[in-house]
Amino acid sequence: MTSPDSDSGTIAMSGFLLAAANMRAAAAAGRFAADPESGRALVTVLQKRLNWAARIRLNLTRLGQEPPLGSSPGANTFKPFFASLATDLNDGINSHWENFMQVIEETIEAVKESMENYQDVDDDQAARLDRLTENTHEK
Repeated sequence: MTSPDSDSGTIAMSGFLLAAANMRAAAAAGRFAADPESGRALVTVLQKRLNWAARIRLNLTRLGQEPPLGSSPGANTFKPFFASLATDLNDGINSHWENFMQVIEETIEAVKESMENYQDVDDDQAARLDRLTENTHEK
């Protein structure tokens, strides 16, 4: 595509993908935790957004079809261009939409992992408290 800022969307989506991947890596490494109630609420919202995005994706296939603009030289020039706005592999709406959905999926997984971390942190703190209590009672 030849828009003056065609890379800006790609860069922005790359940033979102990187942020989602970093969030998941941080959760996998145990660097953050979410309490289960808040985590479940966030997963519910994100799952609704993912379902919405999947429904919209079905409609995006129409954007990849050449619009019926007629057969004038101008129409013949613009028809493939309009279709490429959707189907361009690097900067088309379809590829950005898939990336958007991937960000949501990665974020859902990160939240789920962070809820597991919360339980691990809670268990560790309970064990530490038990040890402190035992040491206090032994003296």
